[in-house]
Amino acid sequence: MVMTWVLGVVFLAGCAGEKEATPLHLSAEYVVGKDLNALTSNAEVIVVGSYGKHLYSYNGAGNVNDPGQEHPDLYSEVKVYDFKIEQVLKGNVPEHIEVNLPYSEQIDGLKDENGNPIKLTIRKGPYFEPDLSRKVILFLKKDPFSKGYSIAMHPYQIVIDKDDRAHLKLPKENEKVEAVDEQGKIYHIYSEGFDFEDHVSGRASGDVIAEIKQYSGE
Repeated sequence: MVMTWVLGVVFLAGCAGEKEATPLHLSAEYVVGKDLNALTSNAEVIVVGSYGKHLYSYNGAGNVNDPGQEHPDLYSEVKVYDFKIEQVLKGNVPEHIEVNLPYSEQIDGLKDENGNPIKLTIRKGPYFEPDLSRKVILFLKKDPFSKGYSIAMHPYQIVIDKDDRAHLKLPKENEKVEAVDEQGKIYHIYSEGFDFEDHVSGRASGDVIAEIKQYSGE
């Protein structure tokens, strides 16, 4: 599935009001599971647990000639969190793992309305700030270039509330994100969100976990 970003160019001076935006269009391709069965099938590891502290960040932009090395000119931040596991629904993992969450992406090759090159760093639309007070279900895969685990596909997280109800985390429709280029110009980016039919949210977490275990065969 392709997720489209609409980039609105807004030039501001200090705290002046917004001017009419000139739209540019970016597209970012994400692998999206159509249902709980697809999410389960495509994940190497599925765990129930809770996030711990932010441990460190690293450059997730890989070198095209050597993917195991960082890109020399681009920086895309990946935030790494400690994660304490309470239950393993698929795979074999220790009690604590590191979870890699893509946070931002630096994009080059863009031009403004005057044809001048611009380089922007945008926050990833599917990134959700971890709630350390909630249990979550994560759909993960082993990262071949780090010691941690990365997102298997989207959506990748189910939050369990205080009433043991499940809530699938999906990007908001038309969410606005601000970005600033190297010259200090401000841009507004709007994401369309995922086209995903949510049959998870509102259900008892135990029922969702039982369904995942049924699909995983473990």
